[in-house]
Amino acid sequence: MQLCCNNGIDLLSVKKMGAGQCTGIDGAANFVEQAQELAALAGHPDMQFYCYNVYAIPETLTQRFDFLIVTVGVLNWMPDLPGFMAVCHRFLKSGGKLFIEDIHPLLNMYDETEAGPLLQYSYFNRAPFEDTSGLDYFTGEAYEATPNYWFQHTLADILQAALGQQLQLCWFEEVAENIGNYCAELQHVPANPPLGFVASWQKHEQTGECDD
Repeated sequence: MQLCCNNGIDLLSVKKMGAGQCTGIDGAANFVEQAQELAALAGHPDMQFYCYNVYAIPETLTQRFDFLIVTVGVLNWMPDLPGFMAVCHRFLKSGGKLFIEDIHPLLNMYDETEAGPLLQYSYFNRAPFEDTSGLDYFTGEAYEATPNYWFQHTLADILQAALGQQLQLCWFEEVAENIGNYCAELQHVPANPPLGFVASWQKHEQTGECDD
């Protein structure tokens, strides 16, 4: 399963690498429709895509998945991070793994300006950010969007939210390279901050060590 799968392009790549049944969930009906079209065009009409609020996904999908992936740009949209991790835990079978790749929370301290990334915000800011900047994924055209809100979660918030669900941390790596095109110029500065992270957790019914 991929939570907040957008138009399914990442999940389609996983499918083409040999994954079995693949299920994507997103809160935007137009993305789900596009994901279904792309999967059919790629010769994988068996892929399943659903439109649900991530906090209100039906119980029928509980404990059905061996792997759950969350890719760049998801966590900051979650107002309730522990609740999000509880959803991830609920979908996994015993022994299943959660993989997350996302921009590093440190980057949320920066604002993109014409002069380049500028340190602007506290790492520990808890007030929601209002955003009206829209970007067309295909044309690159910027536009004024309906106000939406995102939230700063520290690295500790992310780790503790998963550990609070008894998900065992198996792998964690901070990434120096640009993975999300936000403040990408920082990849090349002498004082290069971490730009992303990759983490893996495993679900166990009882406490135990992570599998290799």
